[in-house]
Amino acid sequence: MPPEEIKTEKKPFLVILTVGCIAIAIISFYVGSYVRQSQGGFTRGTVIETYKVLPPGFPAGLIPEGESVKSASVINYPSGRKDISVSYVSLFQPMATVIEKYGQELKKDGWNIQTQQQSSSSGAIFAVKDKEQMSITFIPNANAIEISFLYITKQ
Repeated sequence: MPPEEIKTEKKPFLVILTVGCIAIAIISFYVGSYVRQSQGGFTRGTVIETYKVLPPGFPAGLIPEGESVKSASVINYPSGRKDISVSYVSLFQPMATVIEKYGQELKKDGWNIQTQQQSSSSGAIFAVKDKEQMSITFIPNANAIEISFLYITKQ
C-alpha cells in the first residue's frame, strides 16, 4: 500500500513570502534614497550638462582666446544655483606668474580675493563677488599648467 500523501497548503506561505519581499524592497528603496541624499546626491530636477567648449554663463576673459577647453560642465539646480566647472591646459609659465596674473585679473573685474596661495606642487585662488564664488586651482605638468575653475552662482 503506497504511503499517504500529506497535502499542505502552499498558498499562504507564498503570499507571506511575496508580501515580505515587497516590504523589503520598499524599505531598501527609501533607505537607499536617504543614503544617496545624505552622501551629496543631486536633488530631483537637477540638470547636468557637459561641453567641449566654454559653457554659457562662464565669466568672459578668464580663459585666453585661442586656448582650448579640456573639460567643462554646468550643474543647474532647481533652486537656480549654477555650478560651472571648466579646465584647460596653459603653456608652461612659472606658476607664480600665472597665479599672480589671475589674481590681478579677478581684482580688476571686481572680485574680492579671499585666498591666494602656492606650494611647490599646486596653487589656488578663492574669490567672491556679490552672490558668486570662484575657485581656481593650478596644477603644473611637465610642460604646462592645468588650470581648473569652479564658478558658482547663487540666485
